[in-house]
Amino acid sequence: VLGVGPGSDNAVELIDMMADGARVMTYDAKGSFIESKPIPPIEDGAARGFIGALPVLQGMVAHSESGEGAFRIYLLKKATDTTGQLLLQAPMPWVRLQGTQLVSTPPLFATSPVYAVFPDGEIVWGQGDRIDLIRKMADGNPRWQLHINRPRLPITPEEFAAKRASVQARLDGQLSEVDLDSMRQKSDTLHPALGGIVATHEGQLYLAGPITAADQIEFIQLRADGKPIGRFLLPATTKVLLAAGDSLLVHRPQEGELREVRWLRLGTAK
Repeated sequence: VLGVGPGSDNAVELIDMMADGARVMTYDAKGSFIESKPIPPIEDGAARGFIGALPVLQGMVAHSESGEGAFRIYLLKKATDTTGQLLLQAPMPWVRLQGTQLVSTPPLFATSPVYAVFPDGEIVWGQGDRIDLIRKMADGNPRWQLHINRPRLPITPEEFAAKRASVQARLDGQLSEVDLDSMRQKSDTLHPALGGIVATHEGQLYLAGPITAADQIEFIQLRADGKPIGRFLLPATTKVLLAAGDSLLVHRPQEGELREVRWLRLGTAK
C-alpha cells in the first residue's frame, strides 16, 4: 500500500501497487470493498500518497544541468490525478540525478526537507537541519516564519554501524563495500533538528524531533500563527499519522502484532 486517505461518505481509499499498475481501492466505513480504479502512470521518481487527509504527488527532479536534485510536491484534487498545484520545490544538494535517475549513492544519513500541507493549499516547511520554518499561503507569499535554537545531536558509531547493516541487508547484492564506504563518507555527522511536521485542520502544528537511538522523541506544539505553546514526549517507535484538536492518531509496535493504531489525547501533566 502506497498511501491511505479518506474518501467520501466516510469511505477509505488505498493507493495500491498491483500487477497491472497502481490502483485506487475504495472501501466503505465498515471495511467492505466498493470499487477499484486504475491510476494513470506518472513519471519515474514520483510517488503518490496522502499527507493527513490530502492526496499529494511528490518526487525528486534535477532542476539544473549540474544534476543537483530538488524535492517537489504537488497538492492533488483527487488521488488519481497526474498533476496538481505545485506547493514546493526545495534543493537537495546531496542527490545527484540524470533526468530522474540517481547517478550516485546517497549518504547513509542525510537531511531532507520536512513539511505539512493544509487543505487550502498552504504549506509549512523547513530544510530539517535547523528549525527555520516558513508557512506559505496558496499564492506563495509567506504568512509567518519561525526560528527555534536547537542543538543537533551527533550520530554515534553504533548508529552508523546499524544503518550500514540495515542498508546492506535491504539491498543485498546491489551495493559493494566501496559503495557503502562512499555512503558513509558523504554522510552527515549530526542528526537533523527536525524529523517531521504534522498539521491539524485547525492550523496547529506538531514538530517532531529527530529519530535517534534515544527511547523518546520530543514534540513541539505550535499555534496556527506559529507561536510555540507546549512540548511533550512520545516513545521513539511512535509514528504520528494524523492530528486533530488535542488528539493524535499514531502507529506504534505492539507485542504479538506488527503495529497497532491508537488515538492519544494530549493533556497537562499532573
